[in-house]
Amino acid sequence: MSNSVKFTPKGGKIRVSAKATNHSNVEISIEEPGIGMSSK
Repeated sequence: MSNSVKFTPKGGKIRVSAKATNHSNVEISIEEPGIGMSSK
Protein backbone atom coordinates (compact mmCIF):
# COMPACT_ATOMS: atom_id res chain seq x y z
CA MET A 1 0.00 0.00 0.00
CA SER A 2 2.78 2.44 0.84
CA ASN A 3 4.40 1.91 -2.59
CA SER A 4 1.04 2.55 -4.25
CA VAL A 5 0.80 5.90 -2.49
CA LYS A 6 4.46 6.67 -3.17
CA PHE A 7 4.38 5.97 -6.93
CA THR A 8 0.85 7.05 -7.89
CA PRO A 9 0.90 10.41 -9.67
CA LYS A 10 -0.80 13.36 -7.96
CA GLY A 11 -4.54 13.13 -8.59
CA GLY A 12 -4.28 9.40 -9.36
CA LYS A 13 -6.60 6.87 -7.78
CA ILE A 14 -5.77 3.77 -5.77
CA ARG A 15 -8.35 1.00 -5.63
CA VAL A 16 -8.29 -1.42 -2.69
CA SER A 17 -10.59 -4.42 -2.62
CA ALA A 18 -10.94 -7.59 -0.58
CA LYS A 19 -12.82 -10.84 -1.04
CA ALA A 20 -13.17 -14.08 0.87
CA THR A 21 -11.53 -16.94 -1.03
CA ASN A 22 -12.62 -19.74 1.31
CA HIS A 23 -13.47 -20.27 4.97
CA SER A 24 -10.19 -18.90 6.35
CA ASN A 25 -8.55 -16.71 3.68
CA VAL A 26 -9.07 -13.22 2.30
CA GLU A 27 -7.55 -11.94 -0.96
CA ILE A 28 -6.62 -8.25 -0.92
CA SER A 29 -5.99 -6.45 -4.23
CA ILE A 30 -4.49 -3.03 -4.83
CA GLU A 31 -4.74 -1.35 -8.24
CA GLU A 32 -3.00 1.91 -9.12
CA PRO A 33 -1.61 3.72 -12.17
CA GLY A 34 1.98 3.80 -10.90
CA ILE A 35 5.11 2.91 -12.90
CA GLY A 36 4.90 -0.80 -12.08
CA MET A 37 7.65 -3.35 -11.63
CA SER A 38 10.13 -4.68 -14.16
CA SER A 39 9.96 -8.36 -15.12
CA LYS A 40 13.34 -8.84 -13.37
